[in-house]
Amino acid sequence: MWTEIDPVSAEAEMGTLLYGFVKMLKPRVVVETGTYRAHTAVHLARAIEKNGMGHLWTCDIEMGSGHLLKLEGLPVTFVKCSSLDLPQLKEADFVFSDSAQDLRAKEYELVKPGCVFVVHDTATSYNGDPDQFWLGKWVRSQGGLTFEAGRGFGILVKP
Repeated sequence: MWTEIDPVSAEAEMGTLLYGFVKMLKPRVVVETGTYRAHTAVHLARAIEKNGMGHLWTCDIEMGSGHLLKLEGLPVTFVKCSSLDLPQLKEADFVFSDSAQDLRAKEYELVKPGCVFVVHDTATSYNGDPDQFWLGKWVRSQGGLTFEAGRGFGILVKP
């Protein structure tokens, strides 16, 4: 039903949704945690480019250089690190949190007030873990909304 690029990457529709959020909100500092193959990073960076302002900081603990080629020429910087070690996380206006699931609440603690924080995999993990509903419950406990589309996602705005 949703378009899987591969079994681990975010759904193609998630990239389209993120593009729309960035086009509409026009954030100056955008952070993506969990770059993987950079599919969603491309959508985020193209929206920033179209806005004519802003920059994407995307991080992962691993990254093959071949996947970074698709980001060349776009307003994006890849940093090989844990999301918790990315300084721009504290400055972000918009975050797409797609890192290790156990880091996502810690990432949210670090963002500034007013940051729009989109959490991926709130219903099912990329590895098919059916016990993923805890992440959606956490998003709702923070006052956020969750959607069961694809593997699920949630939206929070840091008070």
